[in-house]
Amino acid sequence: MKITDVVIKRRKSKNPNLVGYATVVFDNELLINDIAIIEKDLKFTIQFPRNKYALTNNKDCIVPLSSEFREYITSKILSNLF
Repeated sequence: MKITDVVIKRRKSKNPNLVGYATVVFDNELLINDIAIIEKDLKFTIQFPRNKYALTNNKDCIVPLSSEFREYITSKILSNLF
């Protein structure tokens, strides 16, 4: 899967670590909204969206199955952030 589009929405938040949210499109076929961009200790990371079920049961809705794919998504989002 290739990322074909990334849109960043910067947000001011009560949470000082939250930089904003990303929307990512894969192969012009799949869209993932509200990927949180978080800064902590001068490092950036992403957090995939979770619904109420996932929050109460400590399960993620969207999970990259390999660390390489997660790094690919993270690098594409962060390259559009700056």
